[in-house]
Amino acid sequence: MTTFHWYGYAGGSGTIRGAQMAAHYGGDDCDGHGSGVHVYVKIEPPAKRPAHSYLDVIDGVERVPWLKRHPEVGVIAASRSEETYLRGVLGRDDIWFIPQHHCNYERARRGSGAIETAGVVGGRGAIRCNVKTLRRTLAGLGVAFHWCRHYANRLDVAEFYAKLDVQIVWRTEDRPWKNPLKLVNAMSFGIPTIAYPETAYQEVEGYYWPARTMADVVDAVAELRRGYDAERLIARAEEYHIEHVAKLYEALE
Repeated sequence: MTTFHWYGYAGGSGTIRGAQMAAHYGGDDCDGHGSGVHVYVKIEPPAKRPAHSYLDVIDGVERVPWLKRHPEVGVIAASRSEETYLRGVLGRDDIWFIPQHHCNYERARRGSGAIETAGVVGGRGAIRCNVKTLRRTLAGLGVAFHWCRHYANRLDVAEFYAKLDVQIVWRTEDRPWKNPLKLVNAMSFGIPTIAYPETAYQEVEGYYWPARTMADVVDAVAELRRGYDAERLIARAEEYHIEHVAKLYEALE
């Protein structure tokens, strides 16, 4: 059986793609000379690296110049839009697509069908609209908005999602190297997301409610209150469960 090693655990994506995957798959962080497959998360592999080395780009597009100089190193993309982007800028057709797994290992489900509590997890980049206006708009609809900016681990994130009725994400910078993880996290609980459209969200097109204005938010809330298929969201998110994502690494050569 192939042995896997992950490097670069700093930050949220590093923890998800490094520490969490290593813990699940039984991989580890070693001296960089062990046998098997070595995955470097957002960091440049060392000059003396194992033969089977991959750079998992995530949103670390600053690594593109290094990858152009090292075509012998494998490349992993975390979204379909990033895969397309990297194929173009690197001129390579051997990009590996491995999505980020969602936070809901336990496959918990949100029991409420009401739309009374909205929220989002993340820093300032998660909400790039006027938050006061968003809160005021939602309050007028009888919806409270909660913003989880501080969390220590996966369970903190999962517990926050378990209290939401709807997620709202508003990132106006269209960056194809991003991924739809925020949407998938919510979907895994059966929670709908109202989001400003991004190229990376094309991967889950039809599984979120797009909004470019506050009027669109009002319309989306009204639509959700008329009903939505939570089971459909959960079924699509299952593809991003860590049990399924981990198996994709087995195809790496």
